[in-house]
Amino acid sequence: MRSARLAVVAAVIAALSVTAVSVAQQGDAPRQAAAAKAPKPKPGPRGPRGPQGPQGSAGPAGAAGPAGAAGQAGAAGAAGPAGPSNILFLTKNSATNLGTTGGVATPIATLANIPAGKYLISAEASVVNFGAPDYIRCGLLVATTAHPGSTVSAGVAGTADMPVGHVTTSIAVELAAATNATLRCSHDRTGINPYAESVHISAIRAGDLQIQTVP
Repeated sequence: MRSARLAVVAAVIAALSVTAVSVAQQGDAPRQAAAAKAPKPKPGPRGPRGPQGPQGSAGPAGAAGPAGAAGQAGAAGAAGPAGPSNILFLTKNSATNLGTTGGVATPIATLANIPAGKYLISAEASVVNFGAPDYIRCGLLVATTAHPGSTVSAGVAGTADMPVGHVTTSIAVELAAATNATLRCSHDRTGINPYAESVHISAIRAGDLQIQTVP
């Protein structure tokens, strides 16, 4: 009989517990629904901008890009100064007789194979005459063109002996091709036999050539 009473009491307690939980749950539902329907608070005003942070460390170098296209060729520069001169030089020490006939040009020495270009060609020689005084004339023959030279008087005349004279001559010329330059000498009087010795011929190449001729 006592056991039956205990069982009834336990059943009543269990029923009350269930009823209390249900009531509690029902009581929370309105509050939860109200909280869901309540308006959300608006965000506050934006704060002031903060100070700039320190600069970060440099990143690694990127890969090299492809080579660009070649640019256009630049304009040609101004012509540079003329280079150093070339000098051709000939020496002849032996004597060459001019012959006894007056007015005949005798070749004395030749500077051969002067390359094409612009030149100052010069020649000099000593002329000797132990006969009667005579005029001795020397000039340059370049290719086939004879150029005027210089004249000197040499000879023996009693106490006024001047058997040795010195002649010099020069020309400025532009050569289109390799050319020879020959020193030639003659004398005026027939029957005299002077000679020329100690001959020098030079050709100095120039970058520019300006020739002036006056009457």
